[in-house]
Amino acid sequence: MLKQNFGMGRTRLARTYEIENDLKVYPIPATDFIHVEWPSDIDDATTLTVLDTRGQKIYQVLLTKTEQDGHKMQLHVRDFAGGVYLFILQTNQSFLTGKMVKL
Repeated sequence: MLKQNFGMGRTRLARTYEIENDLKVYPIPATDFIHVEWPSDIDDATTLTVLDTRGQKIYQVLLTKTEQDGHKMQLHVRDFAGGVYLFILQTNQSFLTGKMVKL
């Protein structure tokens, strides 16, 4: 859900947008593939980035409105090493995070 917040800075009014962190990554633990779903109110061009525990980028894709397929995607993780991964879904206004455990 998109929420609009207003805050007063020293000399100007700052407007920020917050989107509830509803990035869903499943199944956990994963072996061959995972599903990633995000809120339907995110309509901007969206970047999905996957980082390992060392902060190294493992995967990244730019999803446009037509590629978002109902705000979900499937990602094959068979070649990922076992461990924990951080998912970051970033738009022009905000970002969402999720994590996955790969066996």
